[in-house]
Amino acid sequence: MFSILEKGDMVRKSILLLWGAFLICSGCALQFGTKVTRPAKINITGYERLLVMSIDKNFENPHREIVKAYGEDLENLLIERLFEAKNFHIIDKHNINLILEEQSLNISNFYSQSGGARLGKLVQADAILFVDLECYEKRTLVKNQEVGDKLYLRAWRREAKVKGTFKVTDVERGIIAATKVLEAGRITHKEAPLYKEEKEIKWEELDEEFEACLHEIVNKFIREITPSTVKRIVTLEKIDSPLFGKAAAFSQQNAWQEAVPLFNKIIEELKQSTFTTPEILAQAYYNYGVALEYSGEYEAAIENLKAASRLNPKSLYIEEQKRCEQEKKYAEELEKQRGVSF
Repeated sequence: MFSILEKGDMVRKSILLLWGAFLICSGCALQFGTKVTRPAKINITGYERLLVMSIDKNFENPHREIVKAYGEDLENLLIERLFEAKNFHIIDKHNINLILEEQSLNISNFYSQSGGARLGKLVQADAILFVDLECYEKRTLVKNQEVGDKLYLRAWRREAKVKGTFKVTDVERGIIAATKVLEAGRITHKEAPLYKEEKEIKWEELDEEFEACLHEIVNKFIREITPSTVKRIVTLEKIDSPLFGKAAAFSQQNAWQEAVPLFNKIIEELKQSTFTTPEILAQAYYNYGVALEYSGEYEAAIENLKAASRLNPKSLYIEEQKRCEQEKKYAEELEKQRGVSF
């Protein structure tokens, strides 16, 4: 009698073998999607303690009051998203206020880059994330059609736009370590019959549009400073071997550690056969290189992909080698970013 675990293992192996047999009969190449991790485009993980501050630069903007009202919301939203990212230690704004009260200081005196740097040293921050927030509105008359005696059908296009300039200032060195400008916009249309002397229809407040834009630029910034996941298409070349189906099935499950020895064994078997051509051996080296690449063994992957290209200079092998070399660089950068602990 077999135990439940043994039966489950037998079923799994049977499925893999059946799936493998299907793959062998289904064409010259197998393609499927997999996910890989990319390093953050802007690396600020070297700063253990981060202070978030927004700056109001809209002194002559008609929507300055809206910007001021959203300044605190912007800070809170950024802090929330940075906390969710789990890569940063954010200084509590409440503790800052307590420190300033003890020293009879007003936080409004620090809402500038130089003032923020002084505040950063005061609260022992490693870096300050400044955000210069600007809001704009533009209305355009797109339709002005006469429909009756002194009556016109008019339509407007209104665009609400938010621009955020994100700057990370190194408190110790007093320099800008990173900067990024991000924008978001929302467009609405409105149409109504008006008399000739009526210049424009009444619009609703822009709060909803500005808030949506605010969320969008914050989300964009978080994606810039945190690692991201992207989808890649993997191509394996079919080889007439009983092991290929199992190796390919493991690969599709992202079980690359199980697939690697199988692809390696295929190479050894092909080397022992007198019927193996350079083209077939190149396919085997290519598949083995791909499996090594997604296992994180980049140096070995590159060597096997080079071996495939030497046997058969196929564009697929050459391009995969280039991708592997780039993946190696991504992995090294990602390792640096993950090397910071809090």
